[in-house]
Amino acid sequence: MNKWQSILFSVLIIPMDPAKWLDLKYSKLKKNDVKFSKELSISVDQSASPLFYVFDKSKSISNIEVEGSINIDEEIKENIDDRYFQIGLIYEGDYKPNSFVKIFLPEWMKTLIKVGKGKGLGSVHFYGIGGDKKVKQKVRDLKLIFENVVSINKDGSFKFSKTLSKKDKVLGLWLRSDGDESKAKFQTIIKSIKLESN
Repeated sequence: MNKWQSILFSVLIIPMDPAKWLDLKYSKLKKNDVKFSKELSISVDQSASPLFYVFDKSKSISNIEVEGSINIDEEIKENIDDRYFQIGLIYEGDYKPNSFVKIFLPEWMKTLIKVGKGKGLGSVHFYGIGGDKKVKQKVRDLKLIFENVVSINKDGSFKFSKTLSKKDKVLGLWLRSDGDESKAKFQTIIKSIKLESN
């Protein structure tokens, strides 16, 4: 690339403003304790709950960068579907359940549909700490993909940057910190979330 060439992109820094986030609860599980300040704190005590961030309009995201730390009191057990932290990108797609089907969907899934603002859902691709390198699941016709991209450092900190190959538009973000199945107790601190949009 010579000095006359450039790649145009914008950096989006996600604000730690509670007015911008949807802090929800799973129907049968104890909820995480979520607090916002300069950083985002998610306290997990044998609990789990989804946290969504909705874009004003869908975006093409080419890279994500996340920095944070984990303070562990009771560890997540091996071979359990709990995670210290994952960030999910909610992609546009073809999934548009009709009104009858919506009656039987869990609340978090109804919220995802609202996040779409009339657009269909495609998949949610999670990146984060722990689990297999790449796992695919399905809830109804919604594909969930989980990918382990980073480990926790000895001091509890973590940082990762992930270049994305998927070209579909992103509707928003889903943060996941779960400790209900393994009776885990920990605190996840998110210092910054940066996205590159082009």
